Amino acid sequence: MNQKLLSIIDILFSIGLIILVLATPFLFWLNTSEFFETPKLIVLVLDTLFLLILWLLKSITERKIRFTRTPLDLPLLVFLIAIIVSTVFSASPWTSILGSIPRVHNSLIAYTSYVILYFILVSNLKSIKLVKTIFYTLLFSGIILAILGILYYFGVNALSIIFPFAQGVTFTPTGAPFTTNIILIFLIPFLLIPLLKGESTEIVTFLGFTNTIDAKIASTVFFVSTLSLFAINIALTGSFAALIITLLITALIVFSTSTTHLKKQLQYALIPIILGFLILIGSATTIGGANNILHQRSQSYPQDPQLPFSDAWKISISAFRDSPLWGSGIGSYLTDFTFYKPIEFNQTAWWNLRFEESFDDYLGYLATLGLIGEVGLVLLTLFALSEALKVLRKTNTNSLQLALSVAVITFFLIIALHFSTLVIWILAILILAAFFAVNRESIDELELGFVPTHVSANSSEARIDVLPILLSLIILTGIGYVIYNGFYIVLADMHHRAALVAASENRVTDAFNQLSIANSLDPHVDVYHSDFAQTSFAIANAIAIAKSPSKSSPSGSLTTQDKQNITTLLNQAVNEGKIAASLNPNNPGDWEILGSIYRQISGVAQNALAFSLDSYGRAIQRDPLNPVLRMIVGGIYYSVQSYDNSIRFFSDAVTLKPDYANAYYNLAIALRAKGDLQNAVLAAQKVLSLLNPKSADYKVASNLLSNLQSQISTSSAAQKQALPQESTPSGTNLSNEGKTTSPLQNKNLPTVLNLTNPPKVATPPAVKK
Repeated sequence: MNQKLLSIIDILFSIGLIILVLATPFLFWLNTSEFFETPKLIVLVLDTLFLLILWLLKSITERKIRFTRTPLDLPLLVFLIAIIVSTVFSASPWTSILGSIPRVHNSLIAYTSYVILYFILVSNLKSIKLVKTIFYTLLFSGIILAILGILYYFGVNALSIIFPFAQGVTFTPTGAPFTTNIILIFLIPFLLIPLLKGESTEIVTFLGFTNTIDAKIASTVFFVSTLSLFAINIALTGSFAALIITLLITALIVFSTSTTHLKKQLQYALIPIILGFLILIGSATTIGGANNILHQRSQSYPQDPQLPFSDAWKISISAFRDSPLWGSGIGSYLTDFTFYKPIEFNQTAWWNLRFEESFDDYLGYLATLGLIGEVGLVLLTLFALSEALKVLRKTNTNSLQLALSVAVITFFLIIALHFSTLVIWILAILILAAFFAVNRESIDELELGFVPTHVSANSSEARIDVLPILLSLIILTGIGYVIYNGFYIVLADMHHRAALVAASENRVTDAFNQLSIANSLDPHVDVYHSDFAQTSFAIANAIAIAKSPSKSSPSGSLTTQDKQNITTLLNQAVNEGKIAASLNPNNPGDWEILGSIYRQISGVAQNALAFSLDSYGRAIQRDPLNPVLRMIVGGIYYSVQSYDNSIRFFSDAVTLKPDYANAYYNLAIALRAKGDLQNAVLAAQKVLSLLNPKSADYKVASNLLSNLQSQISTSSAAQKQALPQESTPSGTNLSNEGKTTSPLQNKNLPTVLNLTNPPKVATPPAVKK
């Protein structure tokens, strides 16, 4: 009976593991805020809990716990402890627990799942057959991903018939082309090593090639064609980091292969290598002129931006200086980036982006996990590389052992040259566990036996073994707690997604209701509250637009009920904005949203501009080198005719970013309003020097300069007053930051919201030139 139950548990364990292997590259779901990472994390958590329950049942059935010790146990535990400690001391603990929604990879939940999954697998994954099944499944998954990647690259939206949203050259079920390429790179050793060794694969035997010679030929064809497919995808869609990793891994495999094997098989391996190299040349050069479709496609293919190493180093070392032991908290790199980014970042092409990831994981964890986390990761790297290199040095290893060793090395190359993703970490855990499954000499098997139950022959009393019962209760209670809370977290995210869909379809009331439910189910996510704040304001704004003064109704048509509704909605918007900022106080984006709401209700809310300036000031404190925030504050001061302050903040913006045309444009307008026409002309001339003469922006700036020069030449105060406020046509990037953008900024509207006790404005210091 026990043996039959153990067999069933083993079968269920294999099924659960294969489900995870298939879900990791392919699963996406349209009902979550983020389509790719979130559903994969949900499956990871559920699958890990399922495998944990199976391990528990197996232990109870066998009346002993089988536990496998590996060299990576201590580093992984140190790493996980660092994540837990950083979460406790984080300024935004819920962001560390849940992730920076909708990005959930860098979270306590995700990393706890990775570590638990590792310990489950190394203690239960012992079948070489199951290890092979896992990587055959991954191999065919990689083939499908590579085919899809190539089709989408050339504009064939292969999945859009089934999933209408699955369009665009960068679409892939993994969530990002880089992640897809990393899966293919992980699989290269499992193809290239047996190819160079002239081995057959069980795959062709399954396909019907039973003759030894036929099987070897078919295997060579399979290896070469699959590697060529992977090479084409990586060459077409791979980032610089992916290309470098591919080159290094290929070189490692070739140089670790014996000369005897290379003489016989290298010619076959050169086919995908040369093919990939030719595609790279075609994509990078204009050979062939107008007929070079590879170059045309490569020029329009969008690559995800990666934070430059020099900027990432400065950010991480600064964050480490201020919080050296446990860092700023897992998942909080965004706030490290905004607070510590160097001023030269404003001269890059991505100056207006806020990065949630560092250049690579080592720098990212240095900032977010501090010394403890970095030590854990470095120890994990050293111990894992040591074990992998031991296997590579041996002479009696098989292709599977060699491939897993190279795959282990590949993982640490990846996180040294690029930031990781959830898919990459799941595959890394599978690879590390499989590595120890086929290299048993590196591990120790431990057994913790249960005390058997004894029944006295002369008594009805029995000695009950409490250890398995107690252990089961503790684990099952923990699993129940995770599932219960996880259900509401996922349900809240689904309602948040429904709100986003409703907002995109202009169903603002539906969006309001969905966000209200999301916040009630999970009140710890700042994004939900900030979206709720903006939606509440949008509804109030819509009422004001519909009932605002017009030619037919000069006094407007706001009823008492309308005023009550606007008051309720604006209170809701302000309160939700405050909650968002309190949940993630170091996130400048939440303060920016709150400041924007205050600014846009200044016509109906007493002291709103003071609160707006305070909120923007707090945003600037957390993103001190952001020229856009300085521009916005300058615009607020301009709107109340505080021209000296306006000029100061516009000047800060151009100091932070000397090629910021819109900042010079607004500076020129503010200087003109103050009467400093000479400096206004200089600012307007600077705008023109930064713009393309063929652009619409150039025409707008040219008109401003002409008006300024006209004023100077006539020296007429009357003409100065006659000049209209600058207006810009649609399709231009230049904008007057002092213009009103909401009808609720109209000062002729009645006050419906009293914001008493205006704060002492958190005015940031001027930027030193």
